[in-house]
Amino acid sequence: MANAALIFAGVIAAIVGFLLLFSLVSRATAAAAKRTIVAKFPADVIVFADDMANNFGLTSKGALQMRGNGGLVLTRDALTFLPLVGSNELHIPLADIKQVSTVRSHLGKSVGRKLLKIDFRDDSVAFFVPDVPAWIKRLPQG
Repeated sequence: MANAALIFAGVIAAIVGFLLLFSLVSRATAAAAKRTIVAKFPADVIVFADDMANNFGLTSKGALQMRGNGGLVLTRDALTFLPLVGSNELHIPLADIKQVSTVRSHLGKSVGRKLLKIDFRDDSVAFFVPDVPAWIKRLPQG
């Protein structure tokens, strides 16, 4: 009985430790994305922004591309994704947006929640953002 209690306590401690680590990493990622946004855009040009965006990739590049965390910024004339790692900044002029919608997966990737999908020019991209309806409300519908 004592062994079962020790195993149970160990499992609980491991879960709590994992959750704390995940929380710290999430906060550090959001803080880094916020610094990137602030460095690139003056506050008066930002219409809406999210420092917890996850880019699910461009349809044109296929399923093997890496997903990436970063900042998603809406200005009066463009939507820009600023990745935390790499130099794959994505800049979409608002005039090029054909449709804004939600999907459950993009390029075979999912997080079990709705994703924000942007169809533009001859391509599309999807993002996981915490508040998809807020983005849909602010983006042009094509």
